[in-house]
Amino acid sequence: MQDKYHPSFSSQSAIRQHYLQLRRNISSVQQYHASQSVCENILNSQDYKEAEHIAAYFSVGNEINLNTFIQQALSDGKKIYLPRIVEHNIVLTQYTESENLVLNRFNILEPPATAPRISAEKLDLIYLPLVAFDKHGHRIGMGGGYYDRYLSTVKDHVAPLRIGVAHAIQSVDDCLPNEWDIPLHGVIQAR
Repeated sequence: MQDKYHPSFSSQSAIRQHYLQLRRNISSVQQYHASQSVCENILNSQDYKEAEHIAAYFSVGNEINLNTFIQQALSDGKKIYLPRIVEHNIVLTQYTESENLVLNRFNILEPPATAPRISAEKLDLIYLPLVAFDKHGHRIGMGGGYYDRYLSTVKDHVAPLRIGVAHAIQSVDDCLPNEWDIPLHGVIQAR
């Protein structure tokens, strides 16, 4: 049975459009509380406590904002890595509070080109933004395939642990995955 949050879709593009609109409709108060809830869940998780090298992201629009988590992780002595766009790919580069962040072509803050890089197999944990996810661990991102290309070398490995970060309304019955889509190990949703 279909409803306005779980209609049937014929393509990833249709899913992306629908769930981006749902995400745009989230109020700033809801966004704040959702982000704080997710950051608290991450910081209390065993996965976080055991990880040393963690990748995250700076949010855009109404993505879950991980800034609280990132600042606490740095205080806890964790090494944090953020995506940097290089041509049609991302590289994950180390972030420290003292870095001078720069805006990329999508107006997303990223570490400078001189920041140290890390390969996917050396990460313990990666938190990924998403537009939609399903119960089988598939995710739909913004459509550029950046994370799928970066993670393609570790698709069949346990490490890094790949965790999607989402609002509860971003759940879809089926993401209609492609063979090149890299599945998640789990999703942390806002309460």
